[in-house]
Amino acid sequence: MTTSFFSDFKTLIIIGIIIALTICFALVFKYLSKRKINALVKTRHIDPTSYVFATKLITALIFIIGISFALIQIPEMKTLGHSLLAGAGILSLVAGLASQQALSNIMSGFLIVIFKLFKINDRITFIQTYTGTVEEINLRQVVLRD
Repeated sequence: MTTSFFSDFKTLIIIGIIIALTICFALVFKYLSKRKINALVKTRHIDPTSYVFATKLITALIFIIGISFALIQIPEMKTLGHSLLAGAGILSLVAGLASQQALSNIMSGFLIVIFKLFKINDRITFIQTYTGTVEEINLRQVVLRD
């Protein structure tokens, strides 16, 4: 009973450390990349859209990898992971069919960033009535300030 408790406590400590390191690493990466992007914008007058997009994508990957490493520490999750991996093909097909609208929005976000139809701080007008300044470009939406 006590060995099981200490084993579980040790696992919880390791998971907590991994999650804390993941959060710290992601925040440090975000901070450093934001400083670098701002410096590049001021000195070289570059378009920050692609760099901001890449920062968000890499930060999301850092969180996914960190949480995955934390979940691997739980022995039951290893077995569950193998089972989920076996059913991933069917799950991805169902998820793809269920989220066609969201996936089309995500693809549109990728295309906006890649082809640079507009960038952050551009002033755009749509439907000849609405005008705004682009504040942020996400995979799902473009944030305008009117």
